[in-house]
Amino acid sequence: MARETYRYNPETLTFEKHKLTWQQRLWRIFGFFNISLVLGGLIGLGLWYFFPSPNELELERNVTLQEIQIAALRNKADKHEKVLNELAKKNNDFHVVFFDQEAPIVESVWKGGIGGVDRYKHLSNLPKGEILKELNQRTDAVHRKIVVLSKSYGDLATLVTQKEDFLRHQPAIMPLSNQDLTRFSSGFGYRMHPILKIWKMHEGVDFTAPIGTEIYATGDGKIEKAKYGRGFGRHVIIDHGYGYKTIYAHMSKISVRRGQTIKRGELIGLVGNTGSSTGPHLHYEVLKNGRKVDPIYYFSNDLTPEEYEIILNLAKQNNRSFD
Repeated sequence: MARETYRYNPETLTFEKHKLTWQQRLWRIFGFFNISLVLGGLIGLGLWYFFPSPNELELERNVTLQEIQIAALRNKADKHEKVLNELAKKNNDFHVVFFDQEAPIVESVWKGGIGGVDRYKHLSNLPKGEILKELNQRTDAVHRKIVVLSKSYGDLATLVTQKEDFLRHQPAIMPLSNQDLTRFSSGFGYRMHPILKIWKMHEGVDFTAPIGTEIYATGDGKIEKAKYGRGFGRHVIIDHGYGYKTIYAHMSKISVRRGQTIKRGELIGLVGNTGSSTGPHLHYEVLKNGRKVDPIYYFSNDLTPEEYEIILNLAKQNNRSFD
């Protein structure tokens, strides 16, 4: 039942029953509807602004998770790069220290770029494109370093298997018996030439010994030369491989022939006084990759530390050369 309303009529000074017309009723309904719509919109807008929707909450969780994953990937890349750098350094150290070779992994190759400028261009328009480019660049760099390191370690493994053979071929003993260290008469370096009477580079070491004293190969190898020459007289050159050669000069007798395979410690000839020589002695040289080096550093296998110290002192003090 509709509620009855009354209004005061000032003309009759009485309260009279009031009835709404259908137009008034319609306007009231329309006004209520509009007010409800506006209030509902305001409430919805407030909820949307101040309270995220479930979808937004899910998106925020996904973004947070992605940021955590990106940070974890960066941290993992840092650790991998650190490990690879340490492995590369150890690999280089092994080649230099144990195999007397140059470091195989050079800085320009290790830190070199990959691909062209536009290699990651397709990622630029993606969400978080710059981050994706960075991670892809670091991943590719790690992959490239792994390839470089893998090849170098493969070469190192080959060298390790050849180590025993390398050690047999490397000159490592004195060419004469070391029972009497005073046989060492002249070291490597500039000396007064006994014949030319000028300061001249002495590219080997001299051992004084009686004619006929036995001379031994200082490492495994193949006889490259066994002949007479004007300067060296009767001499032998052994190619040991691995960049090493040794020369034995002024011999009285040669006991090997060209092309013959020789082992360390085998007899190759006898001390003499042939060629440009002022007295019976053996002139001995070591060549590494074509460059003549001080042989004194290649007597490690048959000298004690005390004997080696004596040889070093003799090399410093005695300036006499026989050739």
